[in-house]
Amino acid sequence: MILMFGSISAAMTYYSRMNMPETTRYTALVAKNAKQAAKDMSKVLQVEIQQHHFHCGVLDSDVLW
Repeated sequence: MILMFGSISAAMTYYSRMNMPETTRYTALVAKNAKQAAKDMSKVLQVEIQQHHFHCGVLDSDVLW
């Protein structure tokens, strides 16, 4: 009986973590998918975020940091 309750909560935790998106930082920098990162942040912040065409670690001449 106790094992059954433990397995239900473990299954619910596994299911929720599989459906949870990666962090936007990981998606943009490691997976190199800025479009998906912008889409995920748009969902979280409930605003439209557009993808910028920056190269990670390289400064464009038009960009002032």
